[in-house]
Amino acid sequence: MVVGVTSGSDRSADLEQTFLELYNQEAMPVLRYLHAAVRDYGAAEELMSETFLRAWQAWPRFEHRGVAPRSWLFRIARNLAIDHARKRRPVVPLADAVPDQRSASPATVATDRVVLSGALQRVSRADRELLSMRSVGLTHSEIGRVQGRSEQAVKVAWFRAAQRLRAELGEGEEGPRG
Repeated sequence: MVVGVTSGSDRSADLEQTFLELYNQEAMPVLRYLHAAVRDYGAAEELMSETFLRAWQAWPRFEHRGVAPRSWLFRIARNLAIDHARKRRPVVPLADAVPDQRSASPATVATDRVVLSGALQRVSRADRELLSMRSVGLTHSEIGRVQGRSEQAVKVAWFRAAQRLRAELGEGEEGPRG
């Protein structure tokens, strides 16, 4: 028996299994990120499909080299969202990022969404993208790999973006923290 040698079909099955695991773990976060980025659920679904299609096509050649598959996948999604935005008018992400307010009235939740949407229109596209990535659960380190920046640079940028959003929302230093 030769150890460490696998047939082509074994490698193919392993690749398929690991990609399926990646899809099952990341499909919803990618969709939420894309929906926040393009503000059109149908377009977000199409972009998610394209993200995973491109990832699947490149999967046999993917080498980690210090890059987690999640970061690589979000970089693909980010690039597709940027391409989509270039083809269409600019949109405001994160309107659905209002915290779960099950105890709040529907009118309060709707008002909060309108206020958040307005505040997001007044911050930069870079701030919206950063806030969107954090809202779907990416860590500072993962965002750094997606954007090609250091984790520390992302932490600083996120802190400043959150401050600018709070200022637009009219919240003081005692306001919510993210």
